[in-house]
Amino acid sequence: MKQTGAGDGRSARSVKLKANGVRPHPPPPIRDLTRDALGSLYFGLADARSLAAAGRIAGPADQVAALARLFATDDRAYNITGF
Repeated sequence: MKQTGAGDGRSARSVKLKANGVRPHPPPPIRDLTRDALGSLYFGLADARSLAAAGRIAGPADQVAALARLFATDDRAYNITGF
């Protein structure tokens, strides 16, 4: 009898799920990430959660939070051009 687990590269959970005919699948990705929204994230003009609340980013809450962490900085955006 062959043991499953760390020895053959599969986890016991994946073996059990496949044995039951159920396959785990990743959550749906972030949708509607436009160039404008990406620019706002990159330059620090808006947080991903704010863009999601405004409807400019659509996706699961955990992935929006991950996107917010990805673009998080200690310094806030600052424009040196006076208007």
